[in-house]
Amino acid sequence: MNTLARLQAWYSHQCNGEWEHSSGVNIQSCDNPGWWVKINLMGTPLQTQAFTEIVAGVDAQRFALGPRWLTN
Repeated sequence: MNTLARLQAWYSHQCNGEWEHSSGVNIQSCDNPGWWVKINLMGTPLQTQAFTEIVAGVDAQRFALGPRWLTN
C-alpha cells in the first residue's frame, strides 16, 4: 500500500461524524517545489504520541541543500 493510500485509510478510521469537520489533513504546495503536509492529530490516538523528527537534505536552518529534501 502506498503512502497516500495509508494516509487515506488512517483518515477514514478517524472520521466519527465530528472530528473530520474541524480536524484532518491539509496538503498544499510550497514556494520551492515541494509540499506542506499538516495533520491535526487532536482527538486521535496519536495526539499523545511522541514524534521522532525527520530531517534530510537541509542545513541547520532547515533550508534545502538540493532538489530532494524533507523536514518536519
